[in-house]
Amino acid sequence: MEDSGLRLLSAVLCVCHTLLLNCPSVLSLSFRVEPLSVVQKQGSAVHLLCTARPATARISWLFQGQPLDPSHQSGVELSPASLSLSSLQPVLTGSYQCLAQSETGSIISRHAQVRIADIERFAETHRRTFTVNKGETAVIECPLPRSTPPALPRFRIQGKWLEQSTDEYLILPSGNLQIVSVSSEHQGMYKCGAYNPLTRETQVEAHGTKLMVRDSEGPSPIRIVYPITPRNLTVDQSGSLTLECVISGSRSSKVKWIKDGVELSLNSKWMLLQSNLVLNDVQLSDGGHYCCSVLTDRGAVVSVMYAVNVKHPARFSNPQHHMAP
Repeated sequence: MEDSGLRLLSAVLCVCHTLLLNCPSVLSLSFRVEPLSVVQKQGSAVHLLCTARPATARISWLFQGQPLDPSHQSGVELSPASLSLSSLQPVLTGSYQCLAQSETGSIISRHAQVRIADIERFAETHRRTFTVNKGETAVIECPLPRSTPPALPRFRIQGKWLEQSTDEYLILPSGNLQIVSVSSEHQGMYKCGAYNPLTRETQVEAHGTKLMVRDSEGPSPIRIVYPITPRNLTVDQSGSLTLECVISGSRSSKVKWIKDGVELSLNSKWMLLQSNLVLNDVQLSDGGHYCCSVLTDRGAVVSVMYAVNVKHPARFSNPQHHMAP
């Protein structure tokens, strides 16, 4: 009986294996390639790819959730494995999805967002002036305008553009400029700029910040100069994040970073950039409440809080970006 049972099981497995090899209809329907979101300059060509298994699956497309008929949509071309836009225009921006159908059913892809690269102007501001003691740390804030893709911050200092951080200047991802140790040479006018790497367009704020530097009349109290209020931030999974905590004062003091009540140990994932916390390869588990704290001269603790939310990222195709020389 036992031998006959084994022979029966072997026969069933053989039949199932034969069906899987010779009958595509019993294969599960799945995507081999799904379309990815893309940001391109207006007038550029865009290509969205989509393939499914089994190879006999039929492919069609949705635009803004509705079936896409290229005969009624100028500038759209369909092939068995792709959708092409010959010249990206505002009417063609939005959400695209791929629909695969076979005898076993149908599946629909993720949303692929097609957007036109652009950058807005800076919000209207007034000229700002503030004074810092020599040797202190200063922050010049730069609220970057909305940009697709996100703008890269830069600063115009004494008539010259600063595009990358140096030993004395630290350009942070938020757009803020941190001057590590202020001297009389840092006095002057600072203007914030925002550069779109795809359109190669730079927007500059109309009015800058005038930094005045004075001799210190005595020890400056240790304090957090930025930010001064709690912050909420959202970051994509697998991306990087910089939590700013700019400390100023005449005596150095060790900064502590605490996540959900537990002090962080610095390593290749959690690093300090001056007193700012840099997180690499952010994961969903990295969401939570962060606290930057420092001990003052009088023994008190000053701190600032961040609430960090981590979300699944939108996946983008990688068109050739032309960077400024």
